[in-house]
Amino acid sequence: MYHLTHRPSSWDEVVGQEVIVSKLRKAIFPLPPYMLEGGRGLGKTSMALVLGKSLGIAKGNIIEINCVHYSTKASIEDIYRNFLRGSFHGSSKLLVLDEIHGMSSASQQFLLKELENLPSERAVIACTTTVEKVIPTLLDRFVRYRVKPLSDSNLKIILDKVIKEEGIALSRWKKVLLIKSVDGNPRNLLTSLYKIEDTSLSKEDVEKILEVASVVNDGEDVLSLAKMLLSGSPWEAISKEMTVLLKKLTPDSIRIALVSIYSSRLLSRYVTDEKDTLELTKVFLETLRSNSFLEKANLILSVRHLYLIIKGE
Repeated sequence: MYHLTHRPSSWDEVVGQEVIVSKLRKAIFPLPPYMLEGGRGLGKTSMALVLGKSLGIAKGNIIEINCVHYSTKASIEDIYRNFLRGSFHGSSKLLVLDEIHGMSSASQQFLLKELENLPSERAVIACTTTVEKVIPTLLDRFVRYRVKPLSDSNLKIILDKVIKEEGIALSRWKKVLLIKSVDGNPRNLLTSLYKIEDTSLSKEDVEKILEVASVVNDGEDVLSLAKMLLSGSPWEAISKEMTVLLKKLTPDSIRIALVSIYSSRLLSRYVTDEKDTLELTKVFLETLRSNSFLEKANLILSVRHLYLIIKGE
């Protein structure tokens, strides 16, 4: 996939994010812990790896973990002990904590104490899409930077570079539709490029492909909200989740993603209970009818309505 084969390998190759690049380009040991915050696919992990390379850290001394998969305190303690050990690859090491918000509270408390006395030849950089789930005292340990969606002009720079290196003949109208569809997200740009590069596709075909791709990409973020609604989570938790989503997605994108998630679940072979099927059908139809999601206030009112239906109120 193009988003993997065309990751930046130096600061000169990072497009956009000028403030972050200007700061991290100058980084030298000893370093404070850094945190990159922002939506999925904006280049947070890529910049973390570029930092390691720019510091002259050997590839074998860069430890990258997804904290969602290693969330327990025991896992984090073991990883951190390995991070502190010496290495045949050199004296300096980098620990990349991807999705740090996935750590358990106990793990975050452990890391809080360790970061207070970070050794001089060790660097830590955390990445998160959901900074609200990181405990405030741990956040205070980091120098934090917000990674923002890219402008259309920056997306065009990335797109033109990739299609030139890959030898792809992409018409101007495809470029316009593609850039418009991804809302500043470079990963989505390159994953969607792979789907529309076929020269035989019509404009209608491309528009449908990009619409589906957009729903799939947004669905990753909205899945948590969909599950919370169906599981009967408290309204306070649902409201907080919507606040997070609205910082990254438009109200209509959230509505379309919810419709897609609920329709996929209805068609799933795992939903066999008649009561569950009827309940899910009711929620799906209510979501489908909610054409007033175009404003943030209307989104909150509509989701509140779904919440009350599910609660039977």
